[in-house]
Amino acid sequence: MIKLEPSWQTTVTEQGLSILAGLDDNKVAIVGAWAGTGTVDPEKLQSQKELVNQKQKIPIIEDGKSGNKRVLRLHVSNSELDAGYTLNQLGIYVSVDGSPPILYFIAQNSDGDPIPSNKNVSDFLAEYVTTLIFSMRSDVVLEQPETVFVTSDALDARISLLMGIIPIDGGTFFEEYEPFTADGGDF
Repeated sequence: MIKLEPSWQTTVTEQGLSILAGLDDNKVAIVGAWAGTGTVDPEKLQSQKELVNQKQKIPIIEDGKSGNKRVLRLHVSNSELDAGYTLNQLGIYVSVDGSPPILYFIAQNSDGDPIPSNKNVSDFLAEYVTTLIFSMRSDVVLEQPETVFVTSDALDARISLLMGIIPIDGGTFFEEYEPFTADGGDF
């Protein structure tokens, strides 16, 4: 398993804050997440309206609700990547009462996490978890895409974890990989 232990800066964007200030019995839809390959100065992060160099759409899995909080899991996969890249930004987009989507939340790591191509590593999956907070007076929903995918290994591991099952051989459910390094080309 690749251990991703980066230092991420996170914020609700200025657009997101203006939505929060105006919420009153509105329907807020979490409509998508994207990965980006660029960065901005940390003091400009909150004013971003789009990710820098959007690279791929990221499936979102809702993992819990509590009042106005939503725990979201972002699954970055390489299943459709012919070339690897360095993931520097993650963004979550929302829509209020059917309005056009806006960048609500952004996370940035200037060092980035390497995402390998599917040619070099098959079935790569990195998971990022965040908790978002909205107005208590709003109805917050996650609009699911037509297809949400998960690798069979990830599904087996999650089911086993929830059921308290340990692999018979005492091993892991995931194939071990060495950490990736960026060398200016494909990972």
